[in-house]
Amino acid sequence: MWFPKCQKVKLKKLLIFNRNSFLILLILSFTLGCSKSSKIQEAFLYAEKQTQNHNNRNDFALHYLASININDSWWRLSNEAKSIANNLLSCQLANGAWDKGTDKINLQSKNPLSKSTGTFDNYSTTSEIEFLFKIYSQTRKKEYLESIEKGLDYIINSQYSSGAWPQNYPLTGGYSDYATFNDDVIANILNLLLDIEQSDLKLLIKESYASKINKAIENALDFIIKSQIRKNNVTKLGWAQQYDPITYEPKSARSFEPIAISSRETVRIIEALLKIKAPSPDVLTSINSAKEWLRTSAIKDYEWNQREGKLFEKKGSLLWARFYDLNTNQPIFCGRDSIIKPNVSEIEEERRKGYEWYGSWPLKLLEN
Repeated sequence: MWFPKCQKVKLKKLLIFNRNSFLILLILSFTLGCSKSSKIQEAFLYAEKQTQNHNNRNDFALHYLASININDSWWRLSNEAKSIANNLLSCQLANGAWDKGTDKINLQSKNPLSKSTGTFDNYSTTSEIEFLFKIYSQTRKKEYLESIEKGLDYIINSQYSSGAWPQNYPLTGGYSDYATFNDDVIANILNLLLDIEQSDLKLLIKESYASKINKAIENALDFIIKSQIRKNNVTKLGWAQQYDPITYEPKSARSFEPIAISSRETVRIIEALLKIKAPSPDVLTSINSAKEWLRTSAIKDYEWNQREGKLFEKKGSLLWARFYDLNTNQPIFCGRDSIIKPNVSEIEEERRKGYEWYGSWPLKLLEN
């Protein structure tokens, strides 16, 4: 009979039970023996649903684990959590950041760390800090605290004077130097800093970080408010994916990511702003106007099939395009040739199926 590797069973002892008892004990032993891996299995299942890119799944899996509630017994009882935390210490860069694409759960690197400079892309750096905060709250291991504070130093040092953050730091040239809302870079950082400032997490780090974090949040909110796209320089709409960090001018990124208002990134920004316990009038105005823009930009009676790269009629369904033209507020699309098209069917199949051109991202937000 075959036994799973994750259980340690002494067959001699099991044989004293009758057949039914043996089967019950076998199932129970399998469940208990494998339960310690269930969180990691869940994490990689989550990652598979979030991205088609295999190289990015390690980052999404770590993000899932870092988001596990701090009161979950996994942080206290699982050796896996401690093992992963030790892996994070091993692959933290000298500047306090982490790179993307590294399997930090099993400590298998995709690229040599010597070539890495640090990034916020794919939840990198913010997930690692969040994970270490939670394991430190249980263990009080000083190495974890030192790693957390190095990571916070990286966040503070990489912030532009305008309050934005680039995708990578030190700056590497190209679109990654822009102020980056794309793939939730600024939203993820703001979420982390708000979680620290507005909870007991701030009591775990040196007092000197309190004013630094408060200032970083203040500057980030200033950039978010000033960069919100306006109609006729008055009515606030949503946000673009990237901006010049000094002039606040919207910018394009990859060849298929044009200058546009992005519904997905707008949702993530609003969600971060909603975490503020005592928002200013300016923040409330930004939230409410952006939500109104999302309401008026909804596409009715269609659904998007990512696998086929096609729109299908579905009565009662609500959908949003990823990109809306700054002037007309009409959905826009482009392939790797960077030529703007009014219909997704007009771009090449590879891009049509390989990017989130439509989604239902605002649905939950607008229900509240």
